[in-house]
Amino acid sequence: MKIVILDGYTENPGDLSWKGLEELGELTVYDRTSLTDEQEIIGRIGDAQIVITNKTPITRSVIDACPGLKFIAVLATGYNIVDVVYAKERGIPVSNVPAYGTASVSQYAIALLLEVCHHIGHHSNAVKEGRWTACEDFCFWDYPLVELEKKTMGIIGFGRIGQATGRIAKALGMKVLAYDVCPNETGREIGAYTDLDTLLASSDVVALHCNLTAENTGFINKESIAKMKDHVMILNNSRGQLIVEQDLADALNRGKVAAAALDVVSTEPIRADNPLLKAKNCLITPHISWAPVESRQRIMGLQRGECESVFERSTCERGEQTDMKKCMVISDSFKGTLTSVEICKIAEESFARILPDCELIAIPAADGGEGTVACFLHACGAEPVTVEVSGPLFESLPATYARLQDKTAVIEMAAAAGLPLVEGRGNPAVTTTFGVGQMIRHAVASGSRKIILGLGGSATNDGGCGCASALGVHFFDEDGKEFIPTGITLEKIAHLDMGECGELLRDVEICLMSDVDNPLYGERGAACVFGPQKGADAEMVELLDRNLRAFSDILVEYCGEGWMRGGAGAAGGMGAGCMALLHANMRSGIETVLEMTGFDELLEGCDLVITGEGQIDRQSMGGKLISGILKHTVKKAVPTVALVGSIAEDLEELPYEAGLTAVFSINRRPEAFKNSRLKSHENYQRTLEDILRLLNMVS
Repeated sequence: MKIVILDGYTENPGDLSWKGLEELGELTVYDRTSLTDEQEIIGRIGDAQIVITNKTPITRSVIDACPGLKFIAVLATGYNIVDVVYAKERGIPVSNVPAYGTASVSQYAIALLLEVCHHIGHHSNAVKEGRWTACEDFCFWDYPLVELEKKTMGIIGFGRIGQATGRIAKALGMKVLAYDVCPNETGREIGAYTDLDTLLASSDVVALHCNLTAENTGFINKESIAKMKDHVMILNNSRGQLIVEQDLADALNRGKVAAAALDVVSTEPIRADNPLLKAKNCLITPHISWAPVESRQRIMGLQRGECESVFERSTCERGEQTDMKKCMVISDSFKGTLTSVEICKIAEESFARILPDCELIAIPAADGGEGTVACFLHACGAEPVTVEVSGPLFESLPATYARLQDKTAVIEMAAAAGLPLVEGRGNPAVTTTFGVGQMIRHAVASGSRKIILGLGGSATNDGGCGCASALGVHFFDEDGKEFIPTGITLEKIAHLDMGECGELLRDVEICLMSDVDNPLYGERGAACVFGPQKGADAEMVELLDRNLRAFSDILVEYCGEGWMRGGAGAAGGMGAGCMALLHANMRSGIETVLEMTGFDELLEGCDLVITGEGQIDRQSMGGKLISGILKHTVKKAVPTVALVGSIAEDLEELPYEAGLTAVFSINRRPEAFKNSRLKSHENYQRTLEDILRLLNMVS
């Protein structure tokens, strides 16, 4: 096998070894190749099966001129230098290395910030120039010094690197705000998600960690800078094209922006006429965030593994072709580590490398809890809609729902009333679902006629009364005074009026997604089972349960008993409130997802389904995602494999009796969750690819 590296010098200027790749075949390494001379690029690739590039572009015409190509490897995070659409048409997998630089790039972002705050290099040079020696005082500085504690860092792009940067900022005592189109639970543990305008207006430091897209090119410009605080600091070690450089230079020169620290610019190497070179208080370094030896060694190791997969596949191709024609990956999130959308992206990359001829159906899944909206955005091409609503403590916050083309809206109650939003201030006696009702009202006003409402991860115990209030249900006490009930005041409801709500929702169907079958009150009720995890002590649990019983009496009086069934206790009794007051229907969360994504149709012709979740236990077999999928795959005799974080000890033969073919833990060594969670992306990918390699050999 012939392997060609077109521009190896930046990756390995001599301090690393290419030995790993040399072991796979005939290796040719060029330090540099022209970025514009396609004939030179084509000539150097020649009849090689594998080409490895960093910045040298691989265009459609290059691919056409090199018919021997079987694999294109990029020694970087992005794919933008490769015509990936055409490569896919030609059946040529393209690989990048997205996880190699999390530690180094986040570390460098903070290094840039600390340099801006303390001007360490400048003051060191001043000492060497004798300025401290000549000083009359025991200390000397000639730049303002900035303390970061209690200041706010706004991070735009809150993926792995953004979250790693946020963790360090949080350790420095900073408040962290985040903007990302796909919020997740891991991110909420680090900072607070908000909309972009709020982030810009509230942040002392704005840090860019987002991918470059057509939509965000040049989004840091005079208009967005005008929305920022005066004397803001801007960090960018993501992509230079995110910034309109003349606009930033102007803002620096007039003092609107106090300082900018950049490791990337729009054209690299930097042009002599770049306006930032002469701008005030602008620190620029030559794109080295990624370059520590450990990071570069990691790139080489990961790409060596990808090339090895191609080598193994090539060996297999000389025998029989794999019989694996169509596979599906549909997994729940791994709580706190991997979202289901991230799992789908890993699967897409891994199948393209190891089973490129196999059709992959990748469906992110959720059962109504956090991540449900992100799943529909990814799986159904829905449009994200962000609105300002009341949070669980009646504070204003942005919440996003998904709008589908068929006048359906998908809403997570956790987006406006979720437990992560109270950040240690959990008190289910006073929290509200009012913001959830505001989201529904906005969706209806925007034309939606079906609302899919995910119930899960709530911080509330108000029986859904807050939501109902926002939709026009009026609650009155014995004195005829209207109020919005919460967990502690449910027993004060004496009368209610549903007329306005009925008119608003006259032609609207509301479908509740939940796999919780708890009743409204009692030992298995909302307060007794879920109250403690929301912050309720024993005394409060007793009070909340008593109030839910009183609420039940009111619902029976005004709405009858049709709502009194399994799931009434979901989301702090919101299941009951929605079924009774909004005439909502309760459905299994996973069944709703499977129906909306057309799972049964997609399952036709599948040779294998890969599912999973953070931990497989007896609950997994009794109504959660894995068991829901098995109901369909077993009927059609499709082998089903589960990739999970951990496997409960008491499972015994239960997964196999339920229809699972095999269960694999992604963890590669025995270690505490606090350590293994940091490797979840890598561990999932390696485990999946080991399975795919095995399938490739035995099929």
